[in-house]
Amino acid sequence: MNYCENCHIVIHASRCPACGGKDCREVREEDFCLLLERKASDCAVLKEVFEGEDIPCVAMPSGNGFRSSLGLRLENEKLFVPYAQLEQAKELVRALAARETERLRDQILQHADALHMAPRLARRLVKKWKAEDVLGVCKEKIASARRIEDGGRRLDGPGSGHFLFCYADGAMLCVDSESLEILSVTLQ
Repeated sequence: MNYCENCHIVIHASRCPACGGKDCREVREEDFCLLLERKASDCAVLKEVFEGEDIPCVAMPSGNGFRSSLGLRLENEKLFVPYAQLEQAKELVRALAARETERLRDQILQHADALHMAPRLARRLVKKWKAEDVLGVCKEKIASARRIEDGGRRLDGPGSGHFLFCYADGAMLCVDSESLEILSVTLQ
C-alpha cells in the first residue's frame, strides 16, 4: 500500500488518483490518513466515538472559501486517523451509519400512513414505475433502503422538518421528516 503525502490517502497504485502525484511512498503505521469529509457537527460526534475507542484523530476545516471570506467557519471538516487504526475507524463509521439508517427508517415507517406527495409527482411516478400505488412503492423503497441520512433542516418553508434522503435500489427519495411529504424521487 502506498501513501500520498499531499492528499493523505492510502492507494494501491504508485500514482495518486486525486492529485496525480508520482511521489507516493510505502504507507507507515503512524501516517494520518484521510477517513472522510463531513459536516463539522457529524465530525464532532465521530471524534467523541473515536476517543472512546482510543483512536487518535485530527480534524481539519474544509469547505467553501466564500464562507471564510465572510469570517464564518467552514461548514465541513476532514477527519484523519492513523493508518494503523484506519480499518477500525472505517468499521465504526459503517456501524454508526447503519444504526442511523435504522433509526430514521423506523421514524418514517412508524408513521407510514402519513406519507404523501404532490399530485404532480405522483402522476410522474405512475408513468415511470407503471404502478398505480406509487405511495406503496415508495414505502417499499424506504423499507429496503440501503442508507437513509439526515440532510439537514429545511429552511424553505414552515416548521422544523429535516430533509431525509433514502437511497434505495433504483431511486433516491427525499422526505420531509416533519410533514412526511415525499418531496422528490430521483430515479436511477
